[in-house]
Amino acid sequence: MALMTQQAISSVLTPSLTQPTTSDTITADSGLFLWVENGATSTTVTVVVPGNQDYSGAAKDDLTATFSNATRVFYIPSSIADPSTNLVTVTYSDVTTVTSGLFKI
Repeated sequence: MALMTQQAISSVLTPSLTQPTTSDTITADSGLFLWVENGATSTTVTVVVPGNQDYSGAAKDDLTATFSNATRVFYIPSSIADPSTNLVTVTYSDVTTVTSGLFKI
């Protein structure tokens, strides 16, 4: 598990994308989005929603995408951070052909 570093976008930015681990964490903040590029290997990316919903069991991970040969951008709302750690967890089913970056606007 690795803590991702935010890249601030003030005007123009040359993004830095790196290979993630199978489970990365993000310190909750406003204006964050995760940029994920994937090659030929189909990969599922999940932004984990911690905790339970009232009366209905575990919270559903709505921020999930399975894709290959494509780019996806995930908005990371601070409201989904684990309240005990102030972290958001992102998991990847495979990282062989994946690069990602965390951006703040």
